[in-house]
Amino acid sequence: MALITCKECKKQVSDSAGSCPSCGAKVRKPLSVIHWAGIIFFGIPVLLLFFSMMGTDSTSQGASDSSPVAYKYQLSSKENHLLNWIIDDEEKAFVDGAQNIAFDTRIVKVTAREVAKKYADNEVAADQEYKGKTVLLEGIVQDIQSGIRDEPSLVFKGINMFMGPQARFKAPDIQRIAAIRKGEKQKLVCVAAGEAIGNAFFKDCVFLDVYAAEMKTKIRSDVDQYLNSGNSDDKATPILVMSALMYARMVPDDSPCFSDTRKCTQAFEAKVSEKDRENASRQAFDLMKSKGLSVPDISASKRM
Repeated sequence: MALITCKECKKQVSDSAGSCPSCGAKVRKPLSVIHWAGIIFFGIPVLLLFFSMMGTDSTSQGASDSSPVAYKYQLSSKENHLLNWIIDDEEKAFVDGAQNIAFDTRIVKVTAREVAKKYADNEVAADQEYKGKTVLLEGIVQDIQSGIRDEPSLVFKGINMFMGPQARFKAPDIQRIAAIRKGEKQKLVCVAAGEAIGNAFFKDCVFLDVYAAEMKTKIRSDVDQYLNSGNSDDKATPILVMSALMYARMVPDDSPCFSDTRKCTQAFEAKVSEKDRENASRQAFDLMKSKGLSVPDISASKRM
């Protein structure tokens, strides 16, 4: 569960709510470009079929030849441009709280209140669910503490006014922490460190935008490795490549997207004929298949 901004009254509302509790407006959940592409151009059934076919082909090929084969595909400048834009768009969607594939599949999202309640209900069960995991922790700041050794931490509102989940920073940005005020909503990426006296603790925390910037570099590295080997442990990586290949075959070479990435969304939303959509998907599929690019897990596509 995450908080998003109501389009009507601009107040925060849970993304799982059907309507805004403040003004009653229907909650519209934002989408990243990959989600948008899946819905507009392919539809969920076709995406699932696409990945099923890819997975089946990869499996059958492995059965016929057990020797390791190294595959490599070099993106064209056009495909590379679109891939970088897609990853940037996924990063922005992640930071803004929108649904996305590249970042959401790598992290567990929790709220401070949710964690506090689970530890209050059953500490052992809560440790099994969270301890040692990297999580996106979201909540309202209850207190800002300097710590015994001048190691600042944030205390989030839990289920009562006396105790709340505490987050300690990996490398504290003192100026940024000093600017935080009680009652603000903050999002941190932390490692869940268990509990003490029934209170949840988180360590090695960084601000969400800092984590996203660092993770973007890793995602691009994962894509490069996938393009060279044909395989990926991360289920989102092949989807990123597939999206870039599709768009490269749908967007004309003279599109303003290639001179100004801010115009890419407009280019993607331009009307495209059904025939062009089918050709783009088939060409992307055939190319990935011919290069031996495998899709080991189709579960990520079900999130779209």
